[in-house]
Amino acid sequence: MMETPSPNPSHKGRGIVICFILTLWCSLCLAQASNEEKEAFYSQAWSKFEEGNFEEAQGLFAEFKNKFTDPVLSEEADYKIAECLYNLKDYPRLKNHLRLLFEKYPATPLLRFYLAEGCFYDREYPCAIENYQQALESISDSYLKNSLYLGLAWSYLKLNDYPKAIAYFEKLLQNKPSEEELENALLGKAESLYSLNDYPGAVSIYQALADSAKKTETRILGLGRMAGIYYQQNEARKAIELYERILNNYPDCPTCDFAYNNLGVIMFNARDYGRVIELFILLVNKYPQSPFLANSRYYLGRAYYEKGEFLNSYLGFRDFIPKASSLDLKYEAMFLAGLSLKALNRFQEAYNAFKDIAKEAPADVSFLSKAEFESIECLYYSGDREEALKGFEFLRTKYPDSEISQLVLWRLAEHYFREDKIDLAKRYLLSLIAGSAQPPVMDQAYILLGECYESEGKYFEAGDAFLKVRNPDPGLLTRIADNYRARTKYPEAIAYYRKGLDQDNLDQDELRFKLGECLEEINQQKEAAGEYRAIRTGSRLYVKGLLRLAAMAENRENRQETIELYREIAGLKVEESEFALEMIEKLEEK
Repeated sequence: MMETPSPNPSHKGRGIVICFILTLWCSLCLAQASNEEKEAFYSQAWSKFEEGNFEEAQGLFAEFKNKFTDPVLSEEADYKIAECLYNLKDYPRLKNHLRLLFEKYPATPLLRFYLAEGCFYDREYPCAIENYQQALESISDSYLKNSLYLGLAWSYLKLNDYPKAIAYFEKLLQNKPSEEELENALLGKAESLYSLNDYPGAVSIYQALADSAKKTETRILGLGRMAGIYYQQNEARKAIELYERILNNYPDCPTCDFAYNNLGVIMFNARDYGRVIELFILLVNKYPQSPFLANSRYYLGRAYYEKGEFLNSYLGFRDFIPKASSLDLKYEAMFLAGLSLKALNRFQEAYNAFKDIAKEAPADVSFLSKAEFESIECLYYSGDREEALKGFEFLRTKYPDSEISQLVLWRLAEHYFREDKIDLAKRYLLSLIAGSAQPPVMDQAYILLGECYESEGKYFEAGDAFLKVRNPDPGLLTRIADNYRARTKYPEAIAYYRKGLDQDNLDQDELRFKLGECLEEINQQKEAAGEYRAIRTGSRLYVKGLLRLAAMAENRENRQETIELYREIAGLKVEESEFALEMIEKLEEK
């Protein structure tokens, strides 16, 4: 009988050992495979970081933390996520991540610096100062100090604590800053000095930056800041030179629209309207996304208006009005657009424009009344005079004792003067004068009153009216002189004719001829001859001057001089030449 062999205990023990070994070997293999995957994943995240692909790198580091449980590498991944977010300038996410990080790990100076930077660029300056300061207090070496000084300085500057800002800029400047740190600190210090009204100190630094800064933007900023200071101190010429330097030296500058804008405003205040137009057209064409575009259209409209190019001014204002950020400028542009249309004789459109102002404008009586006055003026010029006269009388009642009331009285007086209703015109003018009108209107009232008296032959009254004008324009000087002459008050007339000769925009030849006649009347023959001789060759009065000289020579019985003068006239081949030849013949017969 065959026996079944019993199990051998030694074989069973050997199987358990083998099984254990196999299990351990498998575990080790799996662990090795897991480590290799973990290291590969972390290496991939690190590689993306080294490439500067920070968005993808921070995503991989975050995924690594979720996928693998490695305390050391997870902590390092947290730090790398912070560094990625800092480099991405994603400050809201950076701040949230760091605040969670500080709950798990100690806050290193570098992480404090990152948090401070996030707060600074999110304009949370007290938070920035707190973290810059904590990082500075705990730092053991100097590699981060300058960045912390710079952050603290700019934070205090943003909080308008300029002395503290300057103190930290000075610490940085004394700590061997890099070239970039040096420029940044100098710029911040100059900004602080400017805010403290230390303009010489600020200009000295801006001057250095404008001449030697490595960054083009810093040089441009230095020039622009200096120009602004000079303009603020009423040194417009220096400001103009600096803005021109920016535009000439950096023609392709992508951020120089401010220079075109500021220079354009300066030139507008200097009344160089051609240059204003040139600058703002360049700004509009070169910088289609500029924040100064609306301002450009406004000043273009103003410059064209001042130059008398009313179609262009209207078009400029029309483009500006829908984009105006200031209601005051919007209403002013609407008003000037209406005046432009009025100057173009487009009275119905102008009337509608002024009516729109009356509907939209705030409760500003002065502005509203001017719009109403101009709308009635449009009615007057479009031919509806009866309706306009009623409107003027209504405005006089609606706005008594106001600037508009004065304009209405002036307008009515002018209307009745043109209608040759002199008594009625004088009545309105005397009412205007009695109401103590503003100087420009008062001057015009006295001039028109003088004209009213002149039309009646009342030269003494006319002269008195003209002499009451406070700021006579050059043309009025001639009129006053003519008035004195008509009243045979020759010394006074001579004085006013000579005042007129000092004005470049008057007819100098006419003044000299009239002056010569007055001098003759008081027997100052030599002086009179000098004025006649000073009349320019080719002037319409040149021949008349020669005729007066010839008559004076004949009165002195200077036959030869008289003949020479008539020969000069004869040689000119003018209408008076035939008369001159006849006089020569008579003189030679004698």
